[in-house]
Amino acid sequence: MGSQGHAASGSSVIPIALLTDFGHQDPYVGIMKGVLLSRAPGATVVDLCHEIPGQRIGVGAFFLKAAIAYFPNETLFVAVVDPGVGSKRSILWGRNKRGQQFLAPDNGLLDDVGIVSARRVKNRSLFLSEISATFHGRDIFAPTAAALACGLDPVKLGPKVKPPRKNKKGASRSVLLIDRFGNAVTDIHPESVRGKSIWVGKKKIGSLQKTYSSVKPGALLALIGSYGLVECSVRDGDFASVFKIKPGDRVHVR
Repeated sequence: MGSQGHAASGSSVIPIALLTDFGHQDPYVGIMKGVLLSRAPGATVVDLCHEIPGQRIGVGAFFLKAAIAYFPNETLFVAVVDPGVGSKRSILWGRNKRGQQFLAPDNGLLDDVGIVSARRVKNRSLFLSEISATFHGRDIFAPTAAALACGLDPVKLGPKVKPPRKNKKGASRSVLLIDRFGNAVTDIHPESVRGKSIWVGKKKIGSLQKTYSSVKPGALLALIGSYGLVECSVRDGDFASVFKIKPGDRVHVR
């Protein structure tokens, strides 16, 4: 096992974007990159995000969906937020209409990226010779991604399967995540709140504002953030810390 993955002389290697919940305290991300670069020399590896909250599949799926529009068509996205690592859960390869490729656990990470063709990864000859029960990012995802980046025909990965379906559930009206500035990013689209007031828990935020400068320093506001969703903030402050807001808290529109 583990003999495939090197690009032929003169051939191009497609860019690889990594998204994980590994963080940067441990060497896991660096080790994954080591495997990638050993098997796909010259590959461009982009760190999309490694600070997904541990095992928060929904946040990983959200970040992935938010990012793909800004990457080239030939990009291979490798997403490892994998609470089921070591279990019988499948690993999926997928391709969307733009031709972007994806490699991720079959746990919902790829539900909203427009997959039109999918395969279950079963070809063990692509993996490292020894497979840990806890680090499939190194032993399975990285070597398989390297092979794909070097031009492996996805047919060789394994059997064709039904593409994961887009999540059709409506917004739950809750806090999706807290960004590093303390802003509460909700799952609410702005068209559903125009002319109405937004509340997080018992705290009234008010109606949508255009920019942070629309209110005085220290004032609460809701605005449309860079994800195209409603965010709740304190101008020049940390909304989540001040009001003890956390992911999953309910948001009300009145």
